[in-house]
Amino acid sequence: MDSLARLLTSPCRSRSLYNAIHSVLPSHGQRNFHMANQNSTSEQAAEKQKPFEWSEKHDECLIQEVLTLEPFKEKKRDIERGRIWEEVSENLNSLRVPVFKVNKRSVRERFQLLSEKYKKMSEERKASGIETDLSEVERGLEEVTEKEKEVSEQGTAKSSCEKKPSRGDEEEGNGGDDETKARRKRPVLHA
Repeated sequence: MDSLARLLTSPCRSRSLYNAIHSVLPSHGQRNFHMANQNSTSEQAAEKQKPFEWSEKHDECLIQEVLTLEPFKEKKRDIERGRIWEEVSENLNSLRVPVFKVNKRSVRERFQLLSEKYKKMSEERKASGIETDLSEVERGLEEVTEKEKEVSEQGTAKSSCEKKPSRGDEEEGNGGDDETKARRKRPVLHA
């Protein structure tokens, strides 16, 4: 066994030799191979710990997913909206090119950042009066902004139609019994 361990820890042996021995003696070979290749595994671990960096391609994919799933149709801080952001992150993580390592929070925060930047840039563009060519991300953000406005306008139209009757309407006979109406009437002040 010791000769086998020395053979495995020797730096000149290839991975195929390790695989052949590992198939016969997996636990013993695995420990010794791990010790021999400790430097390479620490380098791999360092690569895995790098923070995810967003690129233009990542932003394009994010915008496409947001346009497809439309999380802005749900109310903010709603469970369903959170599920949609989770689905966006899962869809992005399933892509092979470009590679994503994101969660629903990072996706939501990145979209908010892009949206705020776009709104600032569009205000500056309007103020300056200079027309510039929009990038793919900016065109997507413009479309998302338009859809958000449509949804918010529909939401305000629904809420104004579904309003409860005002207090004045109830006093005119649209609701409540006579005792309630009498209590609601204000006393008349004599001068």
